[in-house]
Amino acid sequence: MEVVQMKTQDSSWYCIVDGIVYPKLVTQEKVNTMLTRFKTRNEDIFFICYIKSGNI
Repeated sequence: MEVVQMKTQDSSWYCIVDGIVYPKLVTQEKVNTMLTRFKTRNEDIFFICYIKSGNI
């Protein structure tokens, strides 16, 4: 699983999870849930995440 969060030049945030683009920010709680689930299944984790500070 790969999670990438980026900020575009117009300051909008989007998230890419396994190559699928979502026009929203993944919260830290959601990220922790993903990591825990995939760790318990003993799967490799490729994880890059940029959490926007402040209003998530």
